[in-house]
This record gives sequence, structure tokens and C-alpha cells, in this order.
Amino acid sequence: MRGRVLLRCAFQSLRPGLTAARLGLTALGMLCLMLAASLGIGIMQAKRQPCELTVTASQYQTITEQTVQDILTLEDVTAATGVLELSATVTTGSYSASLTVLGIDRDYLALDFQTGELFPASSDMPRLILSQSAAKEFLDPDDPPTGGKTYEPDIDWLDADFTLRTGDSTVPAAVSGIYTDEDAGAAYMDLSLAKELAGTATYSYALVRITDTGTVETISAAIAALGYAVTDETAALGEEWAGNAERAAYRTALALALLLSAALIKRIDTLQSQLEDTGLRRDMLWMGAEEAALRQAARRRESLLALAAASLAAAVFLIANSI
Repeated sequence: MRGRVLLRCAFQSLRPGLTAARLGLTALGMLCLMLAASLGIGIMQAKRQPCELTVTASQYQTITEQTVQDILTLEDVTAATGVLELSATVTTGSYSASLTVLGIDRDYLALDFQTGELFPASSDMPRLILSQSAAKEFLDPDDPPTGGKTYEPDIDWLDADFTLRTGDSTVPAAVSGIYTDEDAGAAYMDLSLAKELAGTATYSYALVRITDTGTVETISAAIAALGYAVTDETAALGEEWAGNAERAAYRTALALALLLSAALIKRIDTLQSQLEDTGLRRDMLWMGAEEAALRQAARRRESLLALAAASLAAAVFLIANSI
């Protein structure tokens, strides 16, 4: 009995610590659940974002307007356009720039303009849309940019007269607008006029906008069945989502281990309270089963302590593997 009394005294001194540990483990478990949920929600939201696919010709196929129309019939495709690349030299006054001009359907474009607007649906000459980066490509050989100074060509973009030379063709042109861009950007013009300048009915490639990234695999397979190759610019995102899903699973498992540990500690605390309850001891004594019941409660307490230790060990293991 002396050893049991000492053990009980020891647990009495530990009870405030057990309560603090239970509350701490519960808080950590809930935090891990919230972090796991935030990762899962982030993945779902990302998969619902619209995205763009690039379609290129295979060895035995060319991309034409019929290709674009066939792609537009696919479910979850919201827009598509052929794109015709032209290597061009654009000149105004003493300024000139060598640009890649993309012939594209104006209805496909979604741009934020610094000045100007989209080129018109029909025009008798090319009207260009320049990115901010493309606009800075215009150089005057007599007034080159100097180091340490922000370069801005002295051009009245919307009113100046331009010429566009591509291949053997040189035609008058104008600038319809300049759009803001985060990357290198490009220059755009009407697709039908680009085909006339290039003397071709085939496209360099096609761009396809779909409802969300969750449908990329299905639509890519459907386009491949038409005989074309698809470049998925969201492939890197797929790897990121897989990593986030793995982290969410780790955090969920960690949360369950922590919450289980808290629940076991709560049960241990309850058993200890029962062992110390004098009223309960009197009832058990009256029933003639005090010693046996106390031994059983002690064994249950020790088993729960072992389970709590195992749960905490699992939590530590999960934390170590997620760092």
C-alpha cells in the first residue's frame, strides 16, 4: 500500500501539469487541423482558376481555323484562337524595333491598357498593340539610352505613323494601344491581317482557354485525340499541389495524434480523480471491492499513459518528417 500511496501523491503533484499539457496538445491539434484545411482549400481554389493551353501541330498536322473551331466544340473550353508569329521591324521617324508580332483574335485578348485600346475588329492596315516592354525596344541610333537612366522613347504612340516590314512586305501601320505587362510581353495585331501579310492560312500554334485547371487532363486528352500536341503550363502547379496535399495529410495525422494524446491525458486525469475521491472510496469499501477496484483503475491509468506516450511519439515523428 505504501508504494500506491506514493504513486498517488506523485500524480496529485502532476495533475496541474497534465491539465496544462492537455490544453496545449488540444490547441496544437486544432492548429494543425486548420493548417491542413487551409492547404486543402488552397488546392481546390487553385484548381478552379481558368488556365491556358498551347496547342501545336504534330508531324502530320497543321493548325488552321478548322482546328480552332474543332477545339471550341470541346466541353469546358471557353475560348480559342489561332496565333501567327511574324518577325517584323516596326519603324516610326528615327525609331525602330525588331519585334515578334503575334496575329491573334481580338476577342481572345484580356489586357489592361496603360494607354489606348484593342485594335478594331476590321481595319485597312495593321494596328498594333504593344506591351510596355516592346515599346521600350524602340531605339533611336542618334539618341541611345544611357546607363542608370530609365529609358522612354520620345514617341507619340497613338498618333505617330509607323511602317511594318515582315519578309518582303512593308506596309503602313499604327499603334492602337500599349498594355501593362509583368513579363517580356509581346506585340499583337489582327489575325486576318497577319495571314494576309504572311500569305498563309495556317497558324504557328493555337491558344486555348479552359474553365479551370482541374479539367486540364481531360481537355488535353481530347485535343491529343484530334492529332495535336498540348503544352500544359500548369504542369509545375501539379507538382506543387501534390506537395501541398502531402503536407496536408501529414498535418491531419499530426492533429489526430495530438488530439488523441489530449483525450488520453483527460481520461488519465479523470481516473486519478476517481482514485482520490474519498466518497467513492467509502462506497467501494462498503461494497467490499476497494482494493480490487483500485488495482484495476491503476492498471487502466498505466495503459492510458502508455497510449498517450505512443501518440506523442507518433506526433514527434510526423513533425520530424514534415520539417
